[in-house]
Amino acid sequence: MLAKTVVIGCGSSLRGDDAVGLLAVEILRKKALPANVQLVVAGLPGLGLLDLLAGYDTALLIDAVLSGGPAGEVMEIDLAELESSATRLVSAHDLAVPEVLALGYLLKGEEMPQKLLIIGISVEQGSLLPGQPPSAEGLAGAELAAKLIAKKLDV
Repeated sequence: MLAKTVVIGCGSSLRGDDAVGLLAVEILRKKALPANVQLVVAGLPGLGLLDLLAGYDTALLIDAVLSGGPAGEVMEIDLAELESSATRLVSAHDLAVPEVLALGYLLKGEEMPQKLLIIGISVEQGSLLPGQPPSAEGLAGAELAAKLIAKKLDV
């Protein structure tokens, strides 16, 4: 039996580069993915993220991050290093993703994915203003993230 995998794009389409996670999932929708992979455009899920993760063996979360690195850079952040990292997920969410994940593993550990990886796309604070479109760097980052995930899924 194939492991069930979910790829979740987080962010807001109303705040420029905050949409990069959503855009990466839309790019992946154009590829022929294995039957065991589910794509989800989550928007700003807050605690609802726990329901989106429940029942999957593997989860890949795509979100904008403020890393201090060049805009459009793609990085992999595993759950163990998330809390100790200087990189922070961009959050207009009710609770920040690290807080939601910590709560999920504490309260729903058996339902949560055994493997969780965050694909962060570096953005600049100024690219997150309401009403602006994603930047060229953000779009390029979404493309790179989608390619990375496709490779991980052997597509």
